[in-house]
Amino acid sequence: MEDILGVLSREEYLSFELRALYNKYGYKLYKMSKFEAYDLYARNKEFLSGENMITFTDNKGTLLALKPDVTLSIIKSMPEKIKGVQKVCYDENVYRQQKGESFKEILQLGLECVGEIDLYQTCEVLCLAIKSMELIKAPFVLELSHMGLILAAMEASGVVRNDYEQVLGIIKAKNKAAMNAFCAEKKIFAQGAKTLETFITSFGEPNAVLASFVPLNAKMADALDELSAICKIIKSVSTAAVRIDFSCLNDLSYYNGIVFQGFVEGVPHNILSGGRYDALAAKMGKNAGAIGFALSLNDLAYLPEEEEDEEETVLIYADEPPAEVLARAEELISQGEKVSVQKFLPPKANFAKVCRVKEEQQ
Repeated sequence: MEDILGVLSREEYLSFELRALYNKYGYKLYKMSKFEAYDLYARNKEFLSGENMITFTDNKGTLLALKPDVTLSIIKSMPEKIKGVQKVCYDENVYRQQKGESFKEILQLGLECVGEIDLYQTCEVLCLAIKSMELIKAPFVLELSHMGLILAAMEASGVVRNDYEQVLGIIKAKNKAAMNAFCAEKKIFAQGAKTLETFITSFGEPNAVLASFVPLNAKMADALDELSAICKIIKSVSTAAVRIDFSCLNDLSYYNGIVFQGFVEGVPHNILSGGRYDALAAKMGKNAGAIGFALSLNDLAYLPEEEEDEEETVLIYADEPPAEVLARAEELISQGEKVSVQKFLPPKANFAKVCRVKEEQQ
């Protein structure tokens, strides 16, 4: 088994480790086709952040798309009602085009927990997100936010539904001046304006951030209690760097609770993203809660390659019969050496040992 793992690339090895981790927690591997009916994605473009898709027509005239996402297919496959929870993980390539770039094939691993989502299931998913980041073996931070808390605060502050996206955009940009201008223009009352501003000015250590809020209604109090409970539980089982940052946002049409992103030192953007998306499940006709996350393995390319621990022996041959060269190579390999057979010594190569077949026979 160790010999097999030794020849895997960094991405392949991490994929192996992640699937083993998720399996230990009862997540079954979900496999899907490379493409789905285009209509599934067209109806949920906001969930895909408006990304373009590669489409084609099959021989029956059905418009298909190379999958830009796995979550939609998983939710589509679930029964309308679920007793308890169903847990699945996936290891799939998705195809996306973002912000004027060319289409990319992205290796994505993740998991989804669908059904009766309670505090335990939420914390389990978050802990698995942390464990997933730990396997990358680089400094990281997990940022938390809560769409339900922000929605409750907007409702309590008198923000009308048509202005929700504007307020979310201001919070995402952390633009305090724009928030003050908005509140003045819309005549938001003082405590409401202060609360909306707090989503911009307060971030970092969870206890300090949560203490800066005064709930304006029962929904906001419940969301604060849930976020506080989640943070306490995570802290009790993990020493990972976890902070609250409300600029971590997702679409309100789909996400209704905790949302989170994972950042690794050396990567210029989040490598992991996830959240609670009951609204998506409801939109697809499922009477169930849902939470999950996805991790992009392509982003490992930003990180330096680990140095090879194994030392390699180079075996140089001249005019010896191939059978003799093969026999000598097999002999060295059977002694536990990693052998590269070459006609000439490769330039700028750093080998642990150099052997020549003729010399060995003398």
